[in-house]
Amino acid sequence: MKKLLVMTVCGVDQPGTIDNLVSVQNDLGAEIVSSKVMRLEGQMAAIMKIAVLETQEKSFATGMVERFPNLQFLYSPVSGSAENTKVAKKVNVVVDCKNRPGVQNELNDILQGLSFHVEKMEHTLCRVANIGETLFSARCELRVPENLSSEAVADEIEALTANARVNVI
Repeated sequence: MKKLLVMTVCGVDQPGTIDNLVSVQNDLGAEIVSSKVMRLEGQMAAIMKIAVLETQEKSFATGMVERFPNLQFLYSPVSGSAENTKVAKKVNVVVDCKNRPGVQNELNDILQGLSFHVEKMEHTLCRVANIGETLFSARCELRVPENLSSEAVADEIEALTANARVNVI
């Protein structure tokens, strides 16, 4: 049976750290259910809800420390079963809207509320001179329930985001 854990990881932010963490977790038999990553002043912190077989929990934790000796790991058990948490389909979307304070947090909250797992999110701000506004654009790689079409994913995000355009890529 799978066990749910919240894994907290922190350390120096280097290019590819999160991608490498995800790859190694998969190699060690863990499934990422949801995650949040924060970066600040050259440091990163990630909180990941993972599902791992109970028989592999110790070897998973040991393997992570061995492969990432410069990062710090903390594990906390989550009550409940991991059997109904699988999200398997990958969908890539671009969310564009007028920039405003808190727009990135709002998008994160919306994606979490929809139970979409954010594998990767990159955002940019672009000044649009001819309209005198700044555009917020986020490119998101999501894992969503298998039964949702890409268009339905875009529609759900768009419905909850004020004045946004969501495109599947």
